[in-house]
Amino acid sequence: MQNLFKDFQYPTKDQWIETLTKELKGADFSSSLIKNDEIEGISYPSFFHKDDIENRAEVPGQFPYTRGFYSEINDWSIVGEILVSDEKTANKRALELLMNGNTALIFEFSKEENLDLTLLFKDIKFEYIKGYFKTQNTALLNELKAYFDQNLFSEILFSYNPLAEKLQLNASDIVEFKNGLSRNFEIDAYSFQQTGANISQEIAFALSLGHEYLAQQIALGKTVDDALVNIHFTFGVGSNFLFEIAKLRAFRLLWSKIAKTYSPVHKCNETASVTSKTGFLNKSLQDPFTNLLRQTTEVMSAVLGGATQIINQAYDKYSLDHSSNFTERMAGNISLILKEESYLNQVLDAVGGSYAIESLTETFANKAWSLFQENEKSSELVDSDFLENIKLTSEKRISLFKEKKKTLIGINKFPNPEKSNLEWKENKALYFGLKQVVIENEIN
Repeated sequence: MQNLFKDFQYPTKDQWIETLTKELKGADFSSSLIKNDEIEGISYPSFFHKDDIENRAEVPGQFPYTRGFYSEINDWSIVGEILVSDEKTANKRALELLMNGNTALIFEFSKEENLDLTLLFKDIKFEYIKGYFKTQNTALLNELKAYFDQNLFSEILFSYNPLAEKLQLNASDIVEFKNGLSRNFEIDAYSFQQTGANISQEIAFALSLGHEYLAQQIALGKTVDDALVNIHFTFGVGSNFLFEIAKLRAFRLLWSKIAKTYSPVHKCNETASVTSKTGFLNKSLQDPFTNLLRQTTEVMSAVLGGATQIINQAYDKYSLDHSSNFTERMAGNISLILKEESYLNQVLDAVGGSYAIESLTETFANKAWSLFQENEKSSELVDSDFLENIKLTSEKRISLFKEKKKTLIGINKFPNPEKSNLEWKENKALYFGLKQVVIENEIN
């Protein structure tokens, strides 16, 4: 059995191309089998071969972590979202989410003053789950510190981005927690993705701002290890299944190389905490069933790409009527089904070795690294040329869907005949001056 393959000839890539050319029966090889993605700015074949990838003996859980951070199990945290306007109501919602199978909670605060954190966190055992807090309020950040300094927790993350408002970190921006692992600074690449940025731009931004937070913390006296632990990343996830898997793999590869150059004492700090978050760029309020299918493939991409936390947002979250209990429950159930029925948490790097995934990973890594190097030459926190290129990418994306050169089922092709009364809220969000977009609004 060990010599099973000795009787079979190994076909080279040239032999594949020769056979494919014959099968095309006169059709042009390049136009038939070479794909050009205008949004991503890459060309790739519709077939892949072993010769397309380097022969790398990479192992899950080892540098450069292309194959994931884990060495035993591919688990991820299922994140449930809570809007805090009333402590008692928010606490009830948090406990419901935990009972429904969520393993992490994200608290977004519409009320940030005079909070009763004891009431808000009543009966929530943070020592067994991850806590995730969205705030730019330093006073609330310090209140949370005071609470968690008196209570056990396993890991807490903050959506706290002081560099979004200024160029320099202050010592007061770095809040230290005593009783568990805390990650103060979120690198919000998700919002760039929601403005229409492509994959390489999203990765390059994450690398640039992540490196800035790292360097500035070290300059303020933090050790390399503590500075690395303090950072976590949030990425958007889109509909292109293979591309989205390759995106997270490419990012891990590049970030681990950056981290390694700083020689952390603990090798585990060469990894990064990565949250994947579904968005609204490609969703339609008129086609709920297509949305659920799209969310499923997006979460699968995040899982197979190796995300450590996944936020699957209800597709109607930003409708005028807000999300319903049904859409919120379905959003959480997608991750549960992929874990409990598809067992995707049991297999390490299920796509590892796929010629297509490995080749696309290398393509995105090379393209994003070039953009990162260009950003590093700039004196600006985020280079103005980089922002202008994202704007152009967004405009190209919208144009391609308007002209039906690219398809979004339920939006520019096969619309749902059963019309919904739901409408999107007017989106006034800006991220580094760029508008977040919903394609359904842009082409109708």
